[in-house]
Amino acid sequence: MDLLWMEDHPLLLIKVSGTKPFDPDDVKWVATAASSWHPAYPGASPALWRVGERELHLRQWILGDVLALPDERWNDIDGRVHWFGKDLPGFNLCHAEAGWPENKVLDDLVLHLALGIASWQEEFGPDAKTQDAIRNHYLQEWANWRLYEWRNRLTLFLAGEATHGQPRNTETYYSLLFATVCYQRVRLTDFLDQAAGPYAGIAKLRSSFAAFRRQYLPHRVTTYAMGDQIYDFLRAASCLPEIQKEIEDQIRLADEAERLDLERQENLIMIVLTTVAALFLPASLLTSAFGMNKMSELTLEPVFWWGALGAYVLGVGLVGALTVAFGRYRLLPKLSAILLGRN
Repeated sequence: MDLLWMEDHPLLLIKVSGTKPFDPDDVKWVATAASSWHPAYPGASPALWRVGERELHLRQWILGDVLALPDERWNDIDGRVHWFGKDLPGFNLCHAEAGWPENKVLDDLVLHLALGIASWQEEFGPDAKTQDAIRNHYLQEWANWRLYEWRNRLTLFLAGEATHGQPRNTETYYSLLFATVCYQRVRLTDFLDQAAGPYAGIAKLRSSFAAFRRQYLPHRVTTYAMGDQIYDFLRAASCLPEIQKEIEDQIRLADEAERLDLERQENLIMIVLTTVAALFLPASLLTSAFGMNKMSELTLEPVFWWGALGAYVLGVGLVGALTVAFGRYRLLPKLSAILLGRN
C-alpha cells in the first residue's frame, strides 16, 4: 500500500498481485474482488479478505484496521467513495508473456474488467452497443500494449516478454497518473458543489480554486510525450475539462452578479446624494428670504417661519424615506412593471 498525502483528500493506493500465472477467469475474479467496497445490491456481500485468522470486507480492513478510524467516521469516508459508485477506482495491469490472447478471449476480458463483473448470464450482459463502445475506447501507440478505460476502471494489456523495465515501470508511473486524475475528479466535484451553492462564499471559492488549479491541474505532468497522452486520455474520459469549465463559468457568473450589485449600490448612493443636494436648495431659499425680511421693514409672523420650517423638514423626511424604500425594496422596477402592464 502507498499513501499519497494530497491536500484535503489523501489517496490510499492498494496493490494486489498474484504469485502464479492467472487464467482469464482468475483475472476477472481478482479484478472484481479487489475493488469491491459496497454490496452491489441488497442482500449481496462484498468480497472477503483474510487478515491473519480473520475474514473481513475491504472496507472494514481499510477503515478499521489500516486507518484506525472510529465507526462514526466511516460514513463520511463512504460519502467520498460513492462518487465512484459501489466499487473503488481500479487499475488492472494484465501481462501476457505468451503474446496477445485470441480476440475472443481478449474481448471477453476487456468487457468484464471494464464493467467490474466477474461473470454474467447472457441475458443480463451488456448490449451490443455498449460492448462496441467499451472495446473501442482505448489508447494504443505501441504494438505490445493497449490501454482501455471505462467508468473509473483502467485496464492495460502488455503482450510479450518483459523488457525495458516493463511491466514494473508501467505499474509505478501509470498508476500515479491514474491516481492524479482520480484526485482531480474528487476535488473538482467539491468545487462544482460549492459553485452551485450560495454566492456568499464565492470569494473563498475563487481563491481556493485558483490555488488548486495552479498546483493540481497542470497541462503537462511528465517530460514523456506518451505520459501526457495518457494523462489527456484519462482526463477526457472523466469529463474533467468540461467540469473545470463549468466551475469557471459559475465563478464568472457570480462575479458578474456581484459587479451588478455593486453598480446598483453605487447608483443608489448617487441618487441619495443628488436628493440631498436638491433638498438643500429650498433651505438656501428660505435663508435668503429670511435675510431679505430682516433687511426690509416688512415683518412676517413667527408662525409663517415655523410653518415653512416644518413643511421643509416633512418634505426632507418624505423624500429620504422614499429614496431608501426604492433602493432597498427595489420599488422602481416593480412600479415600472405595473405601469407598463396597465398600458
